[in-house]
Amino acid sequence: MKRIISLLMAIIFIAGCAACFRLDGGEHEANADPADTAAPTAEQTQAPTEGPTSEPVYSEAPTDAPTAAPTEEVIAVPTAELLTAAPTAVLTPAPTAAPTNTPKPTAAPTNTPKPTAAPTRTPKPTAAPTPAAPAVTPMPTPAPAQTATPKPTETPSAGDDSIRFSESASLPLPSLNEDVPWGQPFTFGGIVKSDTPILSVTAEIVSSGGSRYSRSVEFDASDNKTSVELVDKTFPSSGNASLTAKVKFQDLAAGNYTFNLYARAVGTGNVILKSRQFKIVKNEWNQLISNNLRNNYAYALQFFGSRGEFMFKYKWKASTGRDIIIESDWDSKHLTSVVNPNGKKWYVHKKAAPYYNRAIEYLDAAYVHVGGTYDSGVIKLWSLVESFDGTVNHRFVSDRSFVSHHAFGTAIDLNASMDANVNKLANRTLIKEEVQNHLVYNGIKEKNGVRYYDFTYTGSHSSRYKNVPTTIINYLLYELAFYRAGFNWGYYYPHTCDAMHFGVSEMSSDIHNTSGRSLRKVFSYIG
Repeated sequence: MKRIISLLMAIIFIAGCAACFRLDGGEHEANADPADTAAPTAEQTQAPTEGPTSEPVYSEAPTDAPTAAPTEEVIAVPTAELLTAAPTAVLTPAPTAAPTNTPKPTAAPTNTPKPTAAPTRTPKPTAAPTPAAPAVTPMPTPAPAQTATPKPTETPSAGDDSIRFSESASLPLPSLNEDVPWGQPFTFGGIVKSDTPILSVTAEIVSSGGSRYSRSVEFDASDNKTSVELVDKTFPSSGNASLTAKVKFQDLAAGNYTFNLYARAVGTGNVILKSRQFKIVKNEWNQLISNNLRNNYAYALQFFGSRGEFMFKYKWKASTGRDIIIESDWDSKHLTSVVNPNGKKWYVHKKAAPYYNRAIEYLDAAYVHVGGTYDSGVIKLWSLVESFDGTVNHRFVSDRSFVSHHAFGTAIDLNASMDANVNKLANRTLIKEEVQNHLVYNGIKEKNGVRYYDFTYTGSHSSRYKNVPTTIINYLLYELAFYRAGFNWGYYYPHTCDAMHFGVSEMSSDIHNTSGRSLRKVFSYIG
């Protein structure tokens, strides 16, 4: 019996050892076969390729997606193959399979980079609001501009008709009709009238941000000023400066503004006369605007026929100075040449060429004699042209407020060095005195078959050219040639006296016939 028991125990022991051997051998076999690990690696390399392709929206930083995908597959795929490769061990490793699958939950965290890409996108939305904030802020800014409007509620019982404003057609107030070029003066005109003496006229500029800038001209009631020109330079109580000259548009930044014009008179409050929106723009090339012409835009437009003939684009040659560069093809499109009596070319605007040709004809054909204090003899009118000082010259006037009509090729300067022709207001008195009081026109005479205009000079001005006083030479050129050809003369400028200057696009030549201002003496001509 003891033998049987010992034999059974030996059989059980041998069977147990065999079972243990099978279990150990199964594990080593699975771990030792490299084919089991090679297969999943091939699948693993495909996974990251699909990730970014299938969901490119998260692919702001493409390196993130491929990194996440291999982490997920390297753990999960080989574990599954281990389980199928050793089915006999399924019972024993089953608990192990559960932990081996734990990486699959890790796939959820591994996917967290994809949501984290959402934060990567959130900066984009936040970037949009950021610029929007300043854009939204100015929108309420018209409100400050309107808050200025209630000020005129102090209007008198007489109503707004007690103070009135007529806007200049050639120098209108700033508006949205034309952008104001940045960095240069802007001149506006018009007349304020009141039933009682005016005490002040104020121009106020309100920015889109609500900041205010204002300038005023003020008067005493004793001045009894019931009308005020905005470009007038003779204000008794305002430092001899016009309102438009006091408002420095050139100091304003580019942007949107409101312009308010107020006036106050004896017995009234501050009455608003006009309110306009306008814009200051800063560009490489400026567009010429109507206010760039000195109160003569309407006349220039009538002369040229269309804006395109003269309203060019320009930029400044330098940070200071009045010279400009205009768009490259403007000269070739709009300029031509005429030939003067010396055979030299003058370059002029095509629209002005017929006027120049007529003037040249008269200069070359007319003869003149000035006797009296000095005697010139009978000489050709053209011989009194000592110097030619330019036709086309792309420039503004010295303070950059207005464009010169030389820029268009419609003006010419002659005899600029003669003292009476220097551009200054005092020369008007000098020329007027010489022509009106010391020059007598004797009519058309003839000598040796030559018909000529005969004058007698009784003055004593010592500066002469061809034995003709320099104070009357450009008057003779205008009277006998340029006026006949349709030119105006800088002597008649309202703001200065520029007797060297003759033009066709600034103002009518009819002023030469106006009683009181006219110097005209010759009413019939030779030829």
